[in-house]
Amino acid sequence: FKRCGDLAHNAISELRDKVSFRPEWQSQLPQDASFFQTLPRDTAHPIVPLAFDSLPLNKWDKVSQDGYYLFMVLLGMLFGRIGRSLPVAEAPPASKESEVDSDDVYPLTASSRG
Repeated sequence: FKRCGDLAHNAISELRDKVSFRPEWQSQLPQDASFFQTLPRDTAHPIVPLAFDSLPLNKWDKVSQDGYYLFMVLLGMLFGRIGRSLPVAEAPPASKESEVDSDDVYPLTASSRG
């Protein structure tokens, strides 16, 4: 709600009330319900009550732990530390219609080659 500067204070409060979960609704949740709290969180007006942090409903910790390993693998693949031994897929053959002479598209490149 930090980016709601254009809205009146009472409009922000009304919007916050509409999207915030209330602890009294906990009994109406399905058995396998989970909450994933976004960060950073507003501790003065949390969307998910702070009391839920210690309950089994809180799955943010699990998601963040799993995300750590996922990010490490993705970064390793991005920087070439993982996946070098994987087979490389061959590019499909280009059709004659799609072949474009780079000198036609970029006329300055022909003169700059020397």
